[in-house]
Amino acid sequence: IDSSVWSMWRYAHMLPVSPAFSLGAGMTPLIPAAVEGVQIFAKCDYLNPSASYKDRGTETLVNYLVSQHVTHVVEDSSGNAGSSLALYAAAAGLNAQIFVPASAPEGKRRAIAASAELAVIEGARQAVTEACIAAATNGSVYATHSWNPYFILGQQTLAWELWEQFGRTAPAAIVMPVGQG
Repeated sequence: IDSSVWSMWRYAHMLPVSPAFSLGAGMTPLIPAAVEGVQIFAKCDYLNPSASYKDRGTETLVNYLVSQHVTHVVEDSSGNAGSSLALYAAAAGLNAQIFVPASAPEGKRRAIAASAELAVIEGARQAVTEACIAAATNGSVYATHSWNPYFILGQQTLAWELWEQFGRTAPAAIVMPVGQG
């Protein structure tokens, strides 16, 4: 752990990609709180650059894509992953096209459109994925957050960070959003 780095890249020696750039994801505060009389700690990952817990994975994934000289990415998302990838792709100089369902929240759609090409798809969620995969066959890389190991390894930095913030011990339990489940 490089304690002189105040981002997820303090764990760079444990990740299979070097940081070519960073927007500073990670090292978000852990705030004590109580819910119905139970003491908890809230991890404030909404303070990440795109206001999403997905930024850790996106930062690792986009750094990997940059190392592979990728220039254009596509993603299908209903919100957080798409806005995160749009921001990071723009910061890394990549062209991004994000496919979303017509039911995606307007705020997420605006966030995506600010940095990437937004493709709104009518119909079932599966239609969004199919349109995205079809676009990936035209020279674009499908930068999915669902199964890409570089994304998942970036998300893993949350566990190391919690361990560090809890005095190098694991908490008894963790409750967190799971996105694609």
